[in-house]
Parts: sequence; structure tokens; C-alpha cells
Amino acid sequence: MTRTLIVALLFEGSLGVIAVAVGMTLGIDPFADFRWEWRALLAGIAATAPMLAGFLAVWRSEAAFARRLRARVDSAVRTLFARSSLLEIALVCLAAGIGEEALFRGLIQGGLEQQFGPASALWGAAAIFGLAHPVTRAYVFVAAVAGYFLGWLWQVSDNLLAPITAHALYDLMVLLILIRDQRWND
Repeated sequence: MTRTLIVALLFEGSLGVIAVAVGMTLGIDPFADFRWEWRALLAGIAATAPMLAGFLAVWRSEAAFARRLRARVDSAVRTLFARSSLLEIALVCLAAGIGEEALFRGLIQGGLEQQFGPASALWGAAAIFGLAHPVTRAYVFVAAVAGYFLGWLWQVSDNLLAPITAHALYDLMVLLILIRDQRWND
């Protein structure tokens, strides 16, 4: 496992630790709505399909924003995952799903919901999620849309397992597509 991959794994995993630590000080348990249920797991798997469709639409677009995004993502994926095994990639994706969903859905959206209600919390957490992914300006918007979808999924499933599954599986599928495309083009 490369040093860069270890840093990525630690960073993504630390987001969950941060969510728990901050949540303890604010009286919010970011994992309060996490339960192992088949229904939530299957909902998360099914929710990956529209996210992948959106990714493929943007990725195949010839719009200027999509070309800039492809260039940035291509270099990042090459740097981080060029020599990674499937297990290493899956571990980083799982850590991202758990860490980011605990932080953005469990802590931020959950905390905002207590203060402002579910609709405002959904929009607020989605905006913050987008701003936390500043790959390009267009990607901030794309990530905010994904954050809205994941937040909505959490609301309708009432189980953090659904967005964790969708997020981790989406990341895994996208990385495998990008790595396959890179290796094919090389």
C-alpha cells in the first residue's frame, strides 16, 4: 500500500472520528440512525444506479466544464490509485462512505435538522458537501447534487446505512471505471 493511499484511507476514516468527537460536544450522535437492515443496504445499492448515470453523463460530455473535470480527476486518480489493488481501492471507498456520511449526513444534516427542520438541513448539508469537494467549480455543484441525493436517501430510508452504501459503492464503481479507462488508454 502506497503512502498516498494510506493518507487517503486515514483522511477519509478520520472524518468519521471527527463526526463522533464533534457530535459528542454538541450532543449529536452521527451514527444514531445506523442499523444493519437489508432494506437499507438494498436501498443504498439501488441508489448507486442514478448516481452512476449522472457520472457517466457528465464524464462523456464534451462541455468545457466536463473536459476540465476529466483532466483534474485523471491526474488525481493516476496519482492515488495507479498501482492499487482492488482491496485497497475498496477500503478507501468504504472509509469515504462511512466517514463522509457520518460527517455530512449524521452530524451536519442531523444537527441542522434539529435547528432548522429537514428541508433546510437537506439543502444546507448538500451545499456544505459540495463546497468540501472543490475539484473544480463545476464539481462543487455536481458534488452538492450528489450530497442532496444522499441526504434525501438518508431521510427516506431513516437509516445511515443506505447513504453509506450508496456513497461507498458509487466511489468504488467510478474509480474502477476511471482506472479501467486509464489502463485502456495507456
